[in-house]
Amino acid sequence: MSVNLSVAMEAASAAMGSAPGWLVQIGAATRISSLGDVTAMDQPWLGADIDISGLTQGGNLSSGGRIVIFDADLAWASLHLNGQLNGQACKIWSVDASALAIGDPVREFTGSLAQSSHQPERCTVTARLAPNRAAAPMTPRMKIGPATGTTIQLPPGTVLRVGNTSIVVEDPRL
Repeated sequence: MSVNLSVAMEAASAAMGSAPGWLVQIGAATRISSLGDVTAMDQPWLGADIDISGLTQGGNLSSGGRIVIFDADLAWASLHLNGQLNGQACKIWSVDASALAIGDPVREFTGSLAQSSHQPERCTVTARLAPNRAAAPMTPRMKIGPATGTTIQLPPGTVLRVGNTSIVVEDPRL
């Protein structure tokens, strides 16, 4: 698969001593960079020690695509432990330190994070890279229960209609 590179990215790729790196956007506003604190694509990116594996050219996942974030201050571990990483949208770009303008970075992956885990002995958080599914943007990432204000149960026998499908609420005591 061929990729169209900007003039700056093409020059950076061909130059001796290039400084390749990753830009990773998690959710709508969390942006981290393997190049340290940078401004890329007119947005600020915070430096982070990250390792990405399992991506092939064009953003396809080989088996086991994953991101490892080194987490000395345990901020990422906190997100993992509170269930805030799984299902989060994730975009990954490959970049060079000398080519960070809009159009220079090459998007390598668009999907979401899944199956996050925390390795306290290594101070890392690891998440699997999952490709987008068509229904994923419409799937709520919220647990239904008392914490979200949902404490009322429909009475047994209530019929819910969704399109051509009817769902009958059963008695939980049976």
